[in-house]
Amino acid sequence: MLETKTAFSPEEKKNAASILLQNYLEYREKGSVEICEQLRIRIRRDEVLDKRESRLSMPTEERNWCVIFLPQNSESLELDAYLIYHELAHYFLLDGKIAHISFKNSPDYWVEEAWCENFALAMFFYSRTRYAVFPAEKSAEYFQKGTGLGGDSFWESVQQRALTCCFEVKKGLKRRRDINARLAPLVRLANLLGPY
Repeated sequence: MLETKTAFSPEEKKNAASILLQNYLEYREKGSVEICEQLRIRIRRDEVLDKRESRLSMPTEERNWCVIFLPQNSESLELDAYLIYHELAHYFLLDGKIAHISFKNSPDYWVEEAWCENFALAMFFYSRTRYAVFPAEKSAEYFQKGTGLGGDSFWESVQQRALTCCFEVKKGLKRRRDINARLAPLVRLANLLGPY
């Protein structure tokens, strides 16, 4: 059964970055759908979800597999991949025995969301560009970004980090044709991540 609570223990906070780093290093060469296939996680659409919402459903007594639900009307393939990476972070945390916080009024709700957004950003950018958004030795610091925020300021922070990653990728590209082709999906995603 899925454990939910209102706050993380100090040990859980310490272990979360380690769990996400381990899975980032293991799966970063793979696309989001490929990871789901490997882990036997199914992807479904849900008409109730808003454009930037997704959710993970863990196995039940009636169903022995996980499901990631995405919005019925997709904004873009980039956002779909990003949302899958976000839900995979929740999956990896739960698999690593880090409890889930489902109460949005709990400050640690935004801590967990920040961990998952940071994982999704790292996975998305690496899978598209082979650009690592953080050095491995700084993973504990990286996964804590945005953990003290909530609401619109949280989404502004996520969008700003995505745009910063776009800039860093651009610095590494030489030819204009490469820049446009490589950056277009990244900038599209960054634009979709801001507050709405």
